[in-house]
Amino acid sequence: MTEQQIIRDQENHFFLNFVGGKCEETETPLIIKAVIDEYMSSGTSLTFGALRKCVDDFKTRICQLKELEVNSKVKLLYGLSVSVNVKCLKELRNVAHVDIDKRRRITKYIANDGSLRLEGSHVKSFQTMKTVNTEPDEEEKECERETTDVAPVPKRSRKERSADEPILDLVASDNDENRQVVTIGGKPPKQQHQNVIAVKPEVIDEPTLNVAINKKDHSEHLNRKRILPLAARKEFLYYLLDSIKLMNLPVNENMLARLNGMISNIEEFQKIGLQVERKVEMVKFHAIVLSAVTISVKNASEQNHEDTGSLREFLMLMEMGVMSLELPELQELQMKINESLNDPANQNKRIHVRSIEKALETILEIFVTKR
Repeated sequence: MTEQQIIRDQENHFFLNFVGGKCEETETPLIIKAVIDEYMSSGTSLTFGALRKCVDDFKTRICQLKELEVNSKVKLLYGLSVSVNVKCLKELRNVAHVDIDKRRRITKYIANDGSLRLEGSHVKSFQTMKTVNTEPDEEEKECERETTDVAPVPKRSRKERSADEPILDLVASDNDENRQVVTIGGKPPKQQHQNVIAVKPEVIDEPTLNVAINKKDHSEHLNRKRILPLAARKEFLYYLLDSIKLMNLPVNENMLARLNGMISNIEEFQKIGLQVERKVEMVKFHAIVLSAVTISVKNASEQNHEDTGSLREFLMLMEMGVMSLELPELQELQMKINESLNDPANQNKRIHVRSIEKALETILEIFVTKR
């Protein structure tokens, strides 16, 4: 895989994370075009077409995702206006009341346990779906019937239209009687202007997602809410696992098994192509790791017991794990861990085994999938 392909895959991961977050938050189906525009406003090397294809490709795989928790899958299906297949619909109706429209998109979902309720129709426009040659539904036919009853706007040849001729409004107003129709060659149009009525088709209960894009504040918002990449999580967990074994840190087998299990889960999510399990914000990761380090330093002492380990080794483990991620957002965290590591008062201190396990459990807890 070339460097360019790696960068493109990472961009796709980041974008799908962004889309997944939107699906988690929204109560109405997303306007995909607006979501892509919002993401592109923050800066990306991918084109609109590439991002759109990324969404379309992912939509075809959602029903088959076995790793997703039910509510998370439903939010993706609903938010992205996915047509649900028979098998997936049957599974959903085992745990909820589900209504779908003619295109098998979820319009109402009420979980039996009350954990999730979604209701709304899907916006039928080029912004939310590809243009396809399908038979129009009843609402579209109704709009067509309304527009066919309207008298057609008279067409004027280019010869009759001068370059300086003012453009006339097609919607009747109170000032129409004061307006003058400009004619060329003394031939008035066959149909008077005031008889032309522009009818706007009525949209029946079509909720739309109002996406307010504030380009000035959007980049700052993304930086504050930036998610720890899935690849970085796996790298961090791999480093913890290898370092624990290498330094012979006193942790039990359950901890090692848990680490291995988390790494396997992340690899499964990477195959899917989406970071859909519990999102870990950079700020929260920074705070949790720093808190674990601070508590460990506070609980350490110079008493050397059989069930204790070196505080310095534990701090080195934390520092090297953060360094391995090579993320600029975590440089401050690395510096603070390094300060504790180089503090003369901490050089000979020992920390209880249970305290090490507790610190690691606290860090691992933020990676656990919400159920």
